[in-house]
Amino acid sequence: MSESNSREQQEPRPTEDSCGTSSVDNHLADSAERNQLLIDSMVEGLALHEIILDEHGAPCDYRFLEVNPAFEILTGLKREDVIGHTVLEVMPGTEPVWIERYGAVAMTGTPARFEDYASELDKHFGIVAYSPQPGQFAAIISDITERVCAREILHQSEQRLAVLFDRAPLGYQSLDEDGRFIEVNPAWLEALGYEREEVIGAWFGDFLAPEYAEAFRTRFPLFKERGAIHSEFPMMHKDGSQHEISFEGRIGYNSDGSFKQTHCILSDITERKQVEEALRKEHELYLDLVDSVTSGVYRIRVCPREQWAEDAWVNPEHSPVSVEFFSDRFCELLGIDRQVYQDNPGIVEGSVHPEDREDFSRINVAANVGMVPFLWEGRLIVQGEVLWARFESTPRLIADGSILWTGTTYDITERKKIDAELMHLNENLENLVEERAAEAVQANRAKSEFLASMSHEFRTPLNSIIGFSGIMLDGMAGEVSEEQRRQLSMIQASGKRLLGLVNDILDLSKIEAQTVSVDLRETNVMQICSDALEQVRPQFEEKGIELRFSPCKAECTHCGRAMLDQEKLTQIVLNLLSNAVKFTEHGSVECRIDCAGENTMLVRVTDTGVGIEKDALEHIFDEFEQIPMKGQAKPHGTGLGLPISRKLAHLLGGSLTVTSTPGSGSEFTLQLPLHFADGSHE
Repeated sequence: MSESNSREQQEPRPTEDSCGTSSVDNHLADSAERNQLLIDSMVEGLALHEIILDEHGAPCDYRFLEVNPAFEILTGLKREDVIGHTVLEVMPGTEPVWIERYGAVAMTGTPARFEDYASELDKHFGIVAYSPQPGQFAAIISDITERVCAREILHQSEQRLAVLFDRAPLGYQSLDEDGRFIEVNPAWLEALGYEREEVIGAWFGDFLAPEYAEAFRTRFPLFKERGAIHSEFPMMHKDGSQHEISFEGRIGYNSDGSFKQTHCILSDITERKQVEEALRKEHELYLDLVDSVTSGVYRIRVCPREQWAEDAWVNPEHSPVSVEFFSDRFCELLGIDRQVYQDNPGIVEGSVHPEDREDFSRINVAANVGMVPFLWEGRLIVQGEVLWARFESTPRLIADGSILWTGTTYDITERKKIDAELMHLNENLENLVEERAAEAVQANRAKSEFLASMSHEFRTPLNSIIGFSGIMLDGMAGEVSEEQRRQLSMIQASGKRLLGLVNDILDLSKIEAQTVSVDLRETNVMQICSDALEQVRPQFEEKGIELRFSPCKAECTHCGRAMLDQEKLTQIVLNLLSNAVKFTEHGSVECRIDCAGENTMLVRVTDTGVGIEKDALEHIFDEFEQIPMKGQAKPHGTGLGLPISRKLAHLLGGSLTVTSTPGSGSEFTLQLPLHFADGSHE
């Protein structure tokens, strides 16, 4: 080893030369060099300063005496720019707190350690300051900006988590390895009514319904093994009541993979369970109501049109239909098994008689493409026998492009047999005119008499359907969902429409069967018309149509004491007003009473509606005739209102006529003879 290398590895020992100073100086020089090398190689910044005092002896500034390279890197201040200058010269915005802290170190000799933010440098620094000699201080600085920022982010994150924990709407709990509580949040405590000190450290099984405590002891190890759980079971509220709770749980692990604690979210589903039970009972009631209807009820879904196969409507295997709901009566009518139909709804299309299949497919496709009600009557082959059936359903488009069809079907085989017999009679009418005509009249009268005598049997089930659905819609049988309300409303509306049809048919049948009697009594015609207007006024107000009433002249003495059938007059006036509002979109409708001389009274109903084309006027009083008005969809109703009104007018000895101008409106005129209590005209 060379001498120089030996000196580098051994601490030189000072020796005296002839003057006694040479070796000491060399030693000091070497030491200073090593210290400077150490300072220059530091990763921390080092700066030596002298404190500057004001006239009162208080620190007011400090001067840079020396800095190391790390100081330059950390602060961005160059050595040549700071040495000999004061801090306020270099950084005028330096906060006074820095001068105060460093002044205390320089003047007392007491070291200081602190962290602070230097606004001039926009950095956070960790500082160790000490005084190497009176009036001076040295500062060792470290840039802790990233650490402070990270700490602040962590702090904010912890604050956010704390807020989420405390304000979360769902309960949270954490258990240790033995199933004892480590933590719960306020939502948990609020849901079950306990105080925190009653829960922490307690065994979870003690808060379960008694019959579930041992089950938890068995299942908790499985939860820890599997790492997750989803379950529902009852927990005990502090007041002794049971609450149904839904659990979603996960296991938390230590860094070495060992069990640390559980994390579970709890939801109180007691109300949901109660609602589900109520809905279940309501659904059962709904099914009972549906099954009590004589027709079959069904609901099917047709997939979006782009998914149809080419032979979708004639090949049951490619049917685009899926079953949503169907009643037992539906299966009974069609003679099919519930499960078979559920698995293969195309069985209905496959059951269509080959001769009717093309017609069924055409109407079915047109209804689905045009989103119009489906109405089909035709033959089905059911268990080897031919059955005539009628299908009626209405569509609703849903978000995915599918169509929901809700409808009914009923067996019309007997009706078709009667129709076939009537057709056969008509075909032979030329040869057996008198005989067959008499039989047809008798058969028609028998039918009318039968319908007239069966009014109670027809109306009772319909009133039951309307009444029970109204009870459910009013919430008297429990709360219903929006979907159930919509379906019940459809049932009720269909029942009302069907009841209206039955009433019209029965009224017509009674008239034809000549079982309607006229009950003449002294009647105030103006009061009858006024009451009728009040009944229909809401319909007019809903459409924004003005409804006017023009009674007979004040001096008239006839309208208040004419002998008329009040019920039939009311029915006629209501029919005319309802007909007017149906075909009037804007403007007004007027009911006007006139006594034409001493023997005749006129009741006119005039509207500003679409009017009636000339070629349709002659059919306006035909039974079941519904005249489509220009620019309007086919009107609702049975087409019996006007025919019944005219027949009732004839029963009263009068007439019902109409005049109309297309685009301007129509006027219906009821003409009745005037009779009085003394049996004379006046």
